Amino acid sequence: MLMQESPEVVSKVEDLLKVMEGETNTISELNHPFVECAAYADYIKMRGGGWQSNWHFVDIPFFDQGGNANDYPDFKFDEKNISVAIPAIIAWLNNTPGY
Repeated sequence: MLMQESPEVVSKVEDLLKVMEGETNTISELNHPFVECAAYADYIKMRGGGWQSNWHFVDIPFFDQGGNANDYPDFKFDEKNISVAIPAIIAWLNNTPGY
């Protein structure tokens, strides 16, 4: 079944896309800014923001064949991940002292 867009949803998406105006503003996707925003984090990384690469995930090994992390002594859990980034970003947006 095809979903119909409601005027409210279309309006909200248009509002969200306005946030990106002047940043990437469809550098490679011409008239499709919603597609462009899917790769926005990569755009930031290419412009010197690579230090926040781990903000997009929590790197946790998956052992579908058994074993555990001790079997991989070179694996190091990075504590700077999305679970740290989100509260820090919220504190920064709220002008919390120290951010």
